[in-house]
Amino acid sequence: MAEDKYKVDYTKTPKRIQLKDASGPPIHELSDERNYEFLNKLFKMKELDPFAKEGYSVDNVYQLMDKDLSRDITSPFKEDKSKWTGYGQYAADMERLLRDERGNVNRPFKEYETDQGQSRLLLDIIKYRPDMLKGNRGKKDVIAQYDQWNTEQGLGTLLHEMRHKAFEHDPIAHSLIKQSQISEEIFTRVLDVKYGDEQTEKNAKKFIKNLLKNKYKVKSEDLDEGVESIINYGNNLEDSIIRTKFDAENYPEIMEKYTKKD
Repeated sequence: MAEDKYKVDYTKTPKRIQLKDASGPPIHELSDERNYEFLNKLFKMKELDPFAKEGYSVDNVYQLMDKDLSRDITSPFKEDKSKWTGYGQYAADMERLLRDERGNVNRPFKEYETDQGQSRLLLDIIKYRPDMLKGNRGKKDVIAQYDQWNTEQGLGTLLHEMRHKAFEHDPIAHSLIKQSQISEEIFTRVLDVKYGDEQTEKNAKKFIKNLLKNKYKVKSEDLDEGVESIINYGNNLEDSIIRTKFDAENYPEIMEKYTKKD
């Protein structure tokens, strides 16, 4: 009897699948009904999260399929790339995708900065999303998802990265965050607290607390108050950005202020 490839094993985590493939149609061979549950959660969550909604696009999310690719590869890795068919063109395309104009690794791919990381990431993309290596796709359009998006933790990570994408493309948000007293990463963590699930909220608060403790040497007894102060500041910053964007829709001179080049 032939095996039912769509049969779901609920004792195991859903298989990794590109967000684009899971969104279908057609039904992808890696799909199972749990993907639709996570897609429904993702849709509802991003509708409540204005900047995640702004950065939302299933086409531009790259789910890393090689689950064994470590974030922290430190051992040297030497490979004869000349044996790869067409490696030269792929390498050129990968450089365009991975690096900015100054040669620095683009933010979404920071975790794969070693030679081994980039080599395996390249093979992964060639196999599962070769469309991302074609044309003139902007680097800022790509969201690289290491965590599996079709898990509770993965949804939080995906929404986090979608906000970063929105900030990079949105001149008002980009400018007001840059002028603020907190970094884009801290602001995005504040939004994790506001819009994420319980675990995402807990992780975000821990991140902010560790930053205050280790970088700014805040005393232990003041850490909780410091975290709450940053969260309040970030919420006010979000309100300010949204108000400014609303005003810019009615007054073109406001948008011009943020889009004109020096």
